[in-house]
Amino acid sequence: MLGKIRRMCPLCWQDSVILVVTMAVVLDLGLLLQPVGADDCHAALLFVTGVLVVARSTNGYFYGMTASLIAAVVVNYAFMEPYYRFELRGAGYPFTFVTLFSVSIVTSALTTHIKEQEEAQIEAERERLRANLLRAVGHDLRTPLTSIIGSAEAILSPGNCLSDEENRTLLRNVCSEAEWMIRMVENLLSITRVGGASYHLKKSPEMPEEVVGEVMEKFQKHFPNTTVEVEVPDVLLEVPMDAMLIEQVLYNLMENAVKYNVPGGRVIVTVFQRGEG
Repeated sequence: MLGKIRRMCPLCWQDSVILVVTMAVVLDLGLLLQPVGADDCHAALLFVTGVLVVARSTNGYFYGMTASLIAAVVVNYAFMEPYYRFELRGAGYPFTFVTLFSVSIVTSALTTHIKEQEEAQIEAERERLRANLLRAVGHDLRTPLTSIIGSAEAILSPGNCLSDEENRTLLRNVCSEAEWMIRMVENLLSITRVGGASYHLKKSPEMPEEVVGEVMEKFQKHFPNTTVEVEVPDVLLEVPMDAMLIEQVLYNLMENAVKYNVPGGRVIVTVFQRGEG
């Protein structure tokens, strides 16, 4: 029970500062408007607005409820006759006090509840993205692992009749796929930080034809019987990108094209310039 209360009403100095500053600003605005003949109801509206700001800007219910109590007390004390006296016995005072306090409480509770719903929705979306990311990465890791295992089995096979050059080619393939996996895992570790802090892709100018060439080399190893046509412009293009991630995207798209293509179909990769993109 105590733990649930702590979760609903967490305390921190940042939220305390927001409460004090907001209420002070609202009080100053009310006092500034008072001498110019503004009706006393302006103070109630100002303080309800202050409660809304506090509830929206702080965590849990404690600060919004506290702001509601402050609003009801300060309006009664400083903005209702007799001024600078706390009085509930006059005609209409109890009703005004209870109404202001109730409106402030409801405003605070609704605002806090809406904020909690938004946070829960954001967290659910984040979990969904993480789950999708893990599924995608599982697929992307299996492809180079399959190639590494196949090359290693061919080299270690008791009946290995491959020449030294062919064995070296297989070993180079193992190293290449292993380096690909290392880069992919490093990018994955970077992307997992997205939820905790702002993350920026490290882009550098790359020539699209070189990126497509890297993808083609890997693709032909895994799909040697698939016809692939590549069309690139004659002009020299430099595109800001994370080359490794773009290579993985292109490879996945080409793999899907093979998976869902008609028998004997072709895969066409086209690079073109559209405006400044």
